[in-house]
Order: sequence, then C-alpha cells, then structure tokens
Amino acid sequence: MLPDTLPEMIKAGMSENGSSLLFQKRDGWSWKQITWKDFETDVRSIAAFLVGGGFKSGDRAFFEGGGAYEGLVSETAVLMIGGVAVSGFAPGSRDTAGAKAVFAATRESAPEFAPGGDGKAIFLSGSGGSKPEDPVVDFRAALKFGFLKSKKLTDELNEMFSSVRADAPAVEVRGAESGTQAFSQSGFMRSLDSALADVALSGDSQVFCHLPRADMFSRAARFLPLCVSARQAVAESKADFFADILEVMPTEVFLDSDGIKNAARSAEGKSAFGGRLRRIFTDSAPNGETAEFYSRNGLEVSKIFFRAV
Repeated sequence: MLPDTLPEMIKAGMSENGSSLLFQKRDGWSWKQITWKDFETDVRSIAAFLVGGGFKSGDRAFFEGGGAYEGLVSETAVLMIGGVAVSGFAPGSRDTAGAKAVFAATRESAPEFAPGGDGKAIFLSGSGGSKPEDPVVDFRAALKFGFLKSKKLTDELNEMFSSVRADAPAVEVRGAESGTQAFSQSGFMRSLDSALADVALSGDSQVFCHLPRADMFSRAARFLPLCVSARQAVAESKADFFADILEVMPTEVFLDSDGIKNAARSAEGKSAFGGRLRRIFTDSAPNGETAEFYSRNGLEVSKIFFRAV
C-alpha cells in the first residue's frame, strides 16, 4: 500500500531510487534522461518559486491541462507543499477565482494577474524571457529562479513537506457531466492504490502516454509510474505520438478516449506501437471499428477508474 501523502511517497522513492531513470523527455533529436534526483530537484525548484511568491499550504493552483513533464513537476510541487491542485474547467469557462497560481499550457492561454499582486501564472510550453517579478512566467524561468531560491529555503521546504496532513485537501477535478471530484492527500493516494491493483505496473515497466486533458484519468495516470518507479515518457503532441513510441518501445500505454480512437485510425498494426506493448489503458472502453482494430491486432485495452476511496 502507498503512503498516506504524496510527500511521503516522493521521499520514499528518492530514498530507494535516487539515481534510477524515471522520465525520458524529448529534447530536439534526442531524449533527455531524467533520474529521480533530477525530478526531485525540479519539484523543489518549482515549490521554492511558489513559496517565494507567497504560495502556502492550503492555497489553490489551477491547471489548464497538458500531460508533459512540466505539468507533472508542477502538480507534484503544489501537492508537496500542501496546496490544492484544481483542474477540469467547464468548456468555455476558466474560473480561476481564488487561485494563487495558474499553470497554463501556453503563454496565450495564461491569465493576466495584476503586477505585484498575489497571483502568478506559469505557462508550461515555450519561453518568454521572464523576470521573477513578472505576473506571467515561463516554466524554464520559474525553474531557474526557484532553483536559486531553493538553497535558501531548504529548511522551510522540508518543514512544509513533512507537515502535509493525510486529511488535507489535495486534488479537485471539475467535470461538466460528473460534477466535482475532491480528494484529500490520503484519498488521492488510495485512488492510486486502487488503480495500481488493476494495471500491475512495476519498476520494469516502460510507460508511454499522451494525455492532454485536465480530467481525473489524465492527471492521475501520470502519477502511477511514480508510485512504482517505472520509467515514463510522454508524447507532447498528437503528431509526435507514433514517431516517439517507436523510440520509447513501451510495455504499457495510457491514452484517453480520443487518443484510443486516433491511434486506431492512424496505426497500420501492432508494430506501430513499438513491438513490446503488453497493454493499453484508457478511461473509456473502445467499441465499433476501434475495438475491432485492437482485437484484430492482439492489443489488450483495459478501462481503469480513479475514484474517491
């Protein structure tokens, strides 16, 4: 069983797997290899940037979506300092009232906070020559500024991480049809526990995914490899999926319902998925021609749930 809080899980993962490869991120023509230690450093840097800007335990951070490495680091940082990570905006609405931080997919979609005010927007894709005091900052700049701050905030960050309670609010997902799902730290960890029983990932797994949404499935699925120290890689766009998957050669793939359909339409057969694939996990079981494609090619597709436990 997983620990009761995400900070406890990250601490245990670092202790057991500090130098182990955790994430592979596309970097031009090559892949950047990210270890547990690299991941922890990046998480601490974003946490320090937020704390240095006034973010504290119980404050809310809104996530627009996007399943890349930057999003995982940012959400982990928010949860590590006891913040509440909120996502799942209703179509056409991005209610960020009460947010101390907003993580936007691009600069264009980042909300404008008043200069010098409490709020801070960080956009996860691209760069913009940001300064620390800017109300809208790109992720790379936040990482750099936060890394410098983290040296001075070591004791404060450690205290915040260790003080996060199991019953503290942690994750909130707004759905147009399903309403709002809210999880405490322990509730989120138990939902991951429940899903792990279905997916049976291990430290030998190589996970690949394309999860651009901000729904519960997309957000929680990115944390599952962390739970067992499985290697993870992400296709940062739909266009990159089949080029990247041949290089990653995953054993497990996570795709949302749209991704399952798009992959079936684009793939010529099982070999397009890299040759080692054991299972595909999704939030909605395929049907019709989509289901027939996977069955014909001997590809196992399983629906998994993340629910409050």
